[in-house]
Amino acid sequence: MSSSQTGSSGNPSAPAYEPEAWNSRVSNADLTAFSQANRETLLRVLASTEYRHPATESDMRMTAHRLDRAPVERTQDALVQFNQAVEQSKGDLDKVAAQFGMTRAEVDRFEPLARETYLAQGFQDYANCYSYAMNDMDRYRHGGDVPGERGRFDFSSRSDRDYKTFQQELVKAIEADGAMIGGANAQPLEGYYRVAVYTRPPLTDARQQGDAPAMDYHFVRENTDGTWSQKEGAHPQSGSGRVTNRDDTGAVITDPRTATLGRYEFLTYAYVPQGGLDVGPPYEPKTKPGSLDLPLRPEEDWMRRSSDPYTETVSRGTPLRP
Repeated sequence: MSSSQTGSSGNPSAPAYEPEAWNSRVSNADLTAFSQANRETLLRVLASTEYRHPATESDMRMTAHRLDRAPVERTQDALVQFNQAVEQSKGDLDKVAAQFGMTRAEVDRFEPLARETYLAQGFQDYANCYSYAMNDMDRYRHGGDVPGERGRFDFSSRSDRDYKTFQQELVKAIEADGAMIGGANAQPLEGYYRVAVYTRPPLTDARQQGDAPAMDYHFVRENTDGTWSQKEGAHPQSGSGRVTNRDDTGAVITDPRTATLGRYEFLTYAYVPQGGLDVGPPYEPKTKPGSLDLPLRPEEDWMRRSSDPYTETVSRGTPLRP
């Protein structure tokens, strides 16, 4: 097997392997402790965003109930909303204080804590294997992106038929987002990096317990140094949700066609332009030259103008602190 096929000679067009930029350094226990230590501030942020300003006592009680039921998720939401407000105010913390019904002293205390905790989450909870493979590093959505969404190819409703149809529709969805299918023996191509595409067949043997029965997809991307890496799924059947260059056996992935990845089967390679592609909702602003930027539908235009929910300048412009 040639080194050009496996990628062991390296590819300067591929992204660097930088798991520290993607993986969270904040555990659920950390977020729960943060919620407890900053409870009143989080309640003000959440209530002011979700209800009205100033929030009423009833609003605060309902917000407290939701925070207590889901402290991790609600803390993450509050961090996004607070950091978005800081960015949109261009650092005018008096304006931020007025927006959330807080004193300036409260904002001064909370702002560095919120920024550092937000950034320390990396992109682990906002990306999936597809986001990672396409090098789409943003915080527009918890859980990551669906193939074909950027290109308005409705993969999810087309694919639940049979395994062969699932594979065919997945390939069409990847192409719809702007990648090129290279086949099972794709060679390196200047200006592009390769992504290995996998599918998981439906589970028909009821004796195989503990595995997800549904058909699924997975992606592994080429690294600059010639190895390959993946973002694991965030559930017991597929791993920790973290970025790694190792397969299920602990071996560094040098040939994705022979890597051990549960029941996932290698399907094909795709070519992705150097730097990656924007994938996911069409209303996300185009940040990569090779990405689609389709005319927005009215509801998408509204989302682009009014949402920008996970701030790019905060996530990209401020380095992660050790």
